[in-house]
Amino acid sequence: GTSPFIGGCFPPHIDHCNDKSWVVLFSLGCTAIFQIKSRDMEERKTFEMKSGDVLVFDPSSEAGVTHGVDGIVEDENSGAKWSKFGNKFEVLGRSRFGVQCRVFWGDGG
Repeated sequence: GTSPFIGGCFPPHIDHCNDKSWVVLFSLGCTAIFQIKSRDMEERKTFEMKSGDVLVFDPSSEAGVTHGVDGIVEDENSGAKWSKFGNKFEVLGRSRFGVQCRVFWGDGG
């Protein structure tokens, strides 16, 4: 089963990165309760972002993608604990790492 939140919140925010880049966000370790809402969405979407999941979005002020982490859960039946990667790096069984990259394609236009 899933234990209560083990901590780790990141308040909802917009990146306001107006350099024509895209964000590629990788999740490693425990499951994050992630939230996202773009200007086109009527309501916020909340979902489990598990180890190995990837999210790509436009971080510009114009896109207005609000995103954040409501909490981290440790799920004994899924995630990094039971993968070869998680067995090699035990810290991933009790922590969550968000690896965010800014990606530029072409001339940015």
